[in-house]
Amino acid sequence: MAGTHKIENMEETAVPETPQNEQGNSVPAESVDVIEYKITPNRLTTYVHYRQFWPVLIVMFVVLTTIFCVCDKWLWPLVLLSLAVFFGLYSISTRIAAQRIASTKYTRNGNTISASNTYFGFYSKKAIELEQVSRISLIQTPLMKFCDVWAIEFMTTANTRVQIYGIKGAADVHRQLVEARAVALAAIHHK
Repeated sequence: MAGTHKIENMEETAVPETPQNEQGNSVPAESVDVIEYKITPNRLTTYVHYRQFWPVLIVMFVVLTTIFCVCDKWLWPLVLLSLAVFFGLYSISTRIAAQRIASTKYTRNGNTISASNTYFGFYSKKAIELEQVSRISLIQTPLMKFCDVWAIEFMTTANTRVQIYGIKGAADVHRQLVEARAVALAAIHHK
């Protein structure tokens, strides 16, 4: 038929909008290269709890030793009171450790490692640029070994040490971070 046009299937494709600031200038979009590292919450909670509880343990040992050295019948209530205080502080320390670990988040955005934590209304965040790191170590103290936790320690060029604890697959993450650091340094030196 004359005058009939064939209409092809035309689909409208949406062009992604670039974010703009208040002045109308385009702002680069967030990088999609964000990696969140999973932690081992139960093991890490146990480690944090024991690490923050050892001073109480030493004080209670000294108190109980002193009471037992001069023990009379009338001092036994002090022993029971000391044990009640000990177990009360133990319970409080466990809750504090669990709250701290529940809010712990380790991420890597490009070449920046971030460790953020929120507890008791206080927010803290440490950010480490891989280009500023002189050494990345995988460490485990005796207490960490007891809790089956590893730490990755970053030694910066300013001789400061930052550690992140309890990451699942710490050996693999350590290897990936060392490789990412090498790539970042190579990119800087080849400019």
